[in-house]
Amino acid sequence: MSNLNRLVKDAQWTSLLNRLGVRSCGSRDGSRDDGVMPLCLVASIFNVRQIEAAYEKSLGSSVRRAVLERARQLVAVEGGMVARSGDHILFAFDAGSQAESDSGVLPMREVSLPERIAEALGGAPIHSESGIVYPAIAVRVAGYGDEPFDIDAMGAASMAPGRLPGWREQFQGDMAIAVALFRAMDEGRLSVEATPLREEPDAPRTGYHVLTLTERIGGNGGNGGNGGKRRPLGGALKAVERLGLTRRLDRWVLHGLRELLVLNPSMKVKLNASPEAMPPDEWRLRVMNALLLSPETASRVSVDTSRRSALSKHRGAA
Repeated sequence: MSNLNRLVKDAQWTSLLNRLGVRSCGSRDGSRDDGVMPLCLVASIFNVRQIEAAYEKSLGSSVRRAVLERARQLVAVEGGMVARSGDHILFAFDAGSQAESDSGVLPMREVSLPERIAEALGGAPIHSESGIVYPAIAVRVAGYGDEPFDIDAMGAASMAPGRLPGWREQFQGDMAIAVALFRAMDEGRLSVEATPLREEPDAPRTGYHVLTLTERIGGNGGNGGNGGKRRPLGGALKAVERLGLTRRLDRWVLHGLRELLVLNPSMKVKLNASPEAMPPDEWRLRVMNALLLSPETASRVSVDTSRRSALSKHRGAA
């Protein structure tokens, strides 16, 4: 019996998976193997209630079905099991050997899977007659405890629709901006530019630069082309932040930052991270891992958690 099937031999997990429609194939003699417990993750569509309120309820159902189909396509490649419960999707994967588990080193699969799941489930828009929307995805690794498993408690809570007048129109407008922004990204019309940090008049100069996201308008340059004028996208960033769709943009900006640092050996960059997003050390580690930089190059990046982020602000969004 595979390591994965150990999951469904546990009474709590058996109850959960049966409720979700997942059945164990088991072994012929019903015995357990000596492998490690499988890697389980919960992915949540945490903006689906807002989508239902801003457009119509049927679009929320379409989003859930589309995201589940993407999840099934992912496990068809990765192996494993998947099932949906409400706004959450449960994944279960073989976690590796007992020796790897005993080593105390976090397997690369466990490090990379949450990011890949978030991108696979939320990295493309969902089209309908009501509109075009992006699902916002949060992914969490599910631990094994003594308490009964509660997928609603393990998953990220849905963001509630706004109550102020005009919220529906703002949500639809923000989503249209996000769709256009990601289309510009895919078409190579976005750029990450570094500008000198403006300090207070009496403050000592630090030599740091800050990042500015711009879009090329006009011109006929191809991917990465420099033709046409450029405009800053501060307003678009705020719209994407309000929607909880910053993760994909963060990752793209970090790749642009890596290129800037490699091409400009003396450049120093300050990133503004929201302290509400995640603990400063965890955010800094995420940035460094995403950049995959040498220690010397990484030393030229400073993460400032005292100001609002121009990068990630929301929890685990795609």
